[in-house]
Amino acid sequence: MTAVSNDARMIRWGWALLAGLVLYRFWVLWALQPPMDLEETYYLYWSTQPDLGYYSKPPMVAWLLALFTELFGVTPLVVKSVSLTLHSLAALLIYDTGRRLWSPAAGLAGALTFYSLPIIGTLSLFTSTDAALHFFWALTLWAFVSARDSDRLGWWLLTGLAAGLGLLSKYTMGVMAIGLLGYLLSTPAQRPLLRSPGLWLGILVAALVWAPNLWWNAQHDFISFRHTAEISQLDQALLRPDELLAFLGPQWPMFGLLLAPLLIWQLGRCRDEGARLLLWVSLPMLAVISLQALLAEANINWASAAYVGLGLLAGSCLWRTRRGWLVIAVAFNLLLLSVAYHYHALADGLGVELTARQDPYRKRLGWEALGAQLHPILAESDSSLLVSEDRKLLAYLGYYAVDWPPVVARWNPDGRVISQYDLERHDLQMAGRRVVFVSRQPLDDTVLSRFEQARARGELQVQVYPDLTLRIHVYEMTGFMGYGL
Repeated sequence: MTAVSNDARMIRWGWALLAGLVLYRFWVLWALQPPMDLEETYYLYWSTQPDLGYYSKPPMVAWLLALFTELFGVTPLVVKSVSLTLHSLAALLIYDTGRRLWSPAAGLAGALTFYSLPIIGTLSLFTSTDAALHFFWALTLWAFVSARDSDRLGWWLLTGLAAGLGLLSKYTMGVMAIGLLGYLLSTPAQRPLLRSPGLWLGILVAALVWAPNLWWNAQHDFISFRHTAEISQLDQALLRPDELLAFLGPQWPMFGLLLAPLLIWQLGRCRDEGARLLLWVSLPMLAVISLQALLAEANINWASAAYVGLGLLAGSCLWRTRRGWLVIAVAFNLLLLSVAYHYHALADGLGVELTARQDPYRKRLGWEALGAQLHPILAESDSSLLVSEDRKLLAYLGYYAVDWPPVVARWNPDGRVISQYDLERHDLQMAGRRVVFVSRQPLDDTVLSRFEQARARGELQVQVYPDLTLRIHVYEMTGFMGYGL
């Protein structure tokens, strides 16, 4: 009776902690106002043009941003809340998955562990394609556990729906199919499910949900898949062990400096059916992205979906074997995240004068101030069109300097498609309009001569740090005559 009451008390405290962490992170967004990330402003532009696909990614991130901003307005808090909301919901799904695999306490330990992972805590505060992927990865796993245990058609269909929506979020969702197939094949008791009509109907549902994006890609020369192949750079080199180390090295602190070795230490004591499933769901993603890193390069976050299952596995395993160490590891992760969230305030409090080299947020700073300087120039005419050859300038200044919704165009005389902006005929948009052209370097006659009138409006700059200055050259132009030959 005492053990049961202690577990019940710890579960109540665990729920209170999880709720407190969710509220704390929303408070961080509201009070500290983290600056917008480049990808957030870029995807926000996508959201103004609802479609079945986009240049570099499937459409889910744009759909979610369109939904949130339509309901709550276009503000940094709303934009960033998309990711935080999805990660918080993913934690609830992880809890219930752990409850079904082991117990409510183990599930809650897994949810808290997932929420404490440095990579999840970091990705929770800015909206990218990872947020939707993590949510639908967790939803697919949750539905699969029930489908596996009951073999009921409804659960298989839900599994397929979640997987299809995951594919509409990020194409690496497909790696989960490898893991689930490996799990079913390697587990004798589960192999009969491979003959279940529900499983195959679920796969059909996933394909049907994904099909509109495939159709869109077919209409656009499979641009999303070609972009994915280009950033993978698999044709650039044979073997890159340095890139593999650059990818694998940060995975340890991004999972937890204490948590990772603790999981490895105790994993042998948690070799049950639930652990087998989570390893099969998680390790293929790490393996695929590690191979990608070895052959070319890979960003640190590309395998982050693996930590949905591994976070649950670490929390549930250590809850059953080393509770005290679990508490220490989770607390240590949360402490590091808190330092990251309050980095600037801590530096101010300690009297440290930061430089760009010392600031991990440096790439996001200064754009709001630069946009405020540019806005009056754009506002001089209702027909102003912001133009640049630089995607980064269009994304940031299209958010900070242009009245919403943004009217922007990329200068693209050679017709290359290297961003979402290039999927539109901006040369037609420039005809008959006042163009405000922004560039990192002064323009020459190859651009200026394409307009009947062109004049420099000067240089705008923002001194972020002594070693970091944002600077743009601004031109006002009318009478666009076409790109010419």
